[in-house]
Amino acid sequence: MSALRQKTGTAISLVLEIALSSPTAPITAKTLVAPRGLQPRSLESLLQALVYMGVLKGCRGPRGGYMLARHAREITVADVFRAAKIEEPSEPTPDSPLLNGVVVPALAGAEHAFSAELSRITIEDLVLLAKEKDRVSGES
Repeated sequence: MSALRQKTGTAISLVLEIALSSPTAPITAKTLVAPRGLQPRSLESLLQALVYMGVLKGCRGPRGGYMLARHAREITVADVFRAAKIEEPSEPTPDSPLLNGVVVPALAGAEHAFSAELSRITIEDLVLLAKEKDRVSGES
């Protein structure tokens, strides 16, 4: 059973920030964590999970950092969700007949529907929403 956790929201915002910042040049981990008041190593495992799942591409060297591994329209929120999920520790499942025989199967459909909805949202969709929000708030 999974839900949108803080780490998942952070992962989505990191990918969105990379998509908004520079689609052709890498963004350093230091640049990504600065507005959050964190150290680069605090998000390094999450960034590496995003690289492992093919959402981001890591670039080495003095001008290295992270960039989208594919076009924003080809990356879904579900892709980011799966990457963040592998980075989180799994919770032990109690040996409960009610939990395993009733609750988990009943919620499986909801989780499947949630996953399907996340697959419909692309990073490009979020980029467009962010730009629209910025444009609207800039008009005030």
